[in-house]
Amino acid sequence: MGELVGVRKVLMRIVTAAIAASCAGLMAAPLASTQDAAASREAVMRDDIALARRYVAAMVANDHAAQGALLAPDAVFEDPTTTLVGRDAIVAGWGGQRIRILGVEEESAFHSGRGTVLMAGMTRFEQTFATSAGTDVTLAFNVRTAIALTVADGLVTRHIDYVDIDGFMAQLQAHIARLRSK
Repeated sequence: MGELVGVRKVLMRIVTAAIAASCAGLMAAPLASTQDAAASREAVMRDDIALARRYVAAMVANDHAAQGALLAPDAVFEDPTTTLVGRDAIVAGWGGQRIRILGVEEESAFHSGRGTVLMAGMTRFEQTFATSAGTDVTLAFNVRTAIALTVADGLVTRHIDYVDIDGFMAQLQAHIARLRSK
């Protein structure tokens, strides 16, 4: 009887060791594939952020051709004044706009993990307005903005500009007061 108990203990140790080894193997495979998936996702997010920065650099350089090359054919552009659909319409719209981006000071940029890169900071730009006298006046602004760029397959599919409208309006009113005082 004592020998039987001893054999049972040995068998239980062997079975327990076999189960533990099997579980370790099962656990290691998903862990490795999870780590590979996480590394792949991080690489995609880094690539998307780099693409977003190239896109914004082309925007600041007023290089509409370079910026357009980073847009998907069916891309959408939205800002507080307009919505444009399709790469050709977007590039043509930028060419005819009365706003010239002078610089974007990025304060933060991050990837949503769902295909969108968000960039926040200050945007310097000049905007030309027609006056009631029939002349144009160009005014400079420095406004807090957030740019949301959705990226798929290495191209921007959606560009949405969010602007601190109160900050913009305060600067516009100051410009108007200055112009009226002349």
